[in-house]
Amino acid sequence: MSDFTLSPPPGPSPVPSQGTTAYVVLERGPAPDKRYDITAVTNTIGRSPQNEIVINDPEMSRRHAQIVQQGNSFTVSDLGSTNGTFVNGQRCTGVTPLRHGDRIEFGDTVSLLFYQTAVPHQTMPSPPIHLEDEDTADLPPVIPPPRSPLVAPHSQDQYLLADDAQPGRRSNRLALGCVLALVLLTCCCGLLLVVLDSYQQGQLLYCGGLRPLWELVLGPLGFNPLCP
Repeated sequence: MSDFTLSPPPGPSPVPSQGTTAYVVLERGPAPDKRYDITAVTNTIGRSPQNEIVINDPEMSRRHAQIVQQGNSFTVSDLGSTNGTFVNGQRCTGVTPLRHGDRIEFGDTVSLLFYQTAVPHQTMPSPPIHLEDEDTADLPPVIPPPRSPLVAPHSQDQYLLADDAQPGRRSNRLALGCVLALVLLTCCCGLLLVVLDSYQQGQLLYCGGLRPLWELVLGPLGFNPLCP
């Protein structure tokens, strides 16, 4: 029994050339649906006519990336391009393995779909599809999913800050603090008066510089301290 199963790509495509084991289809770019067979061991991609896969688009560098065949496996790597190379939305920072159906993007306006005409069972993303069981002539082109922005989870400190920022709570806490400060000041003043009143029979409190004040306030009540 063979170790490989034919799996057709989604959408119309030419019959593969004899000996071709993989190819790419231009999904977005100057010539959509154009097919490029992977026939060499190293296949460079770029704007220059010297590349095996020539894509004449402003987003492409002269030598943008390369696809390398290693037995039954394929890899892609960026060649120091200006706009970068991405596989399924992830930027290529080194040699990146390719799988059947992967999307290769160059910048923001060019993308290729990678297909293997003979895919090993262990690397197939889905069960084999037989050509006679599936009509792929009118399937719509594959549209890349929208990229959602990353949102950092709210921490407990952020919720605390949000609660403290409410005007009603801040005013209530300020009023409570003023009341507590006033009560504490009143207690301290009362305690000080009690101590001074009992010290030397109140001479230090009533016979000093505050005596005119006490006579004004306590005079109607019979204020008459014994002062030397």
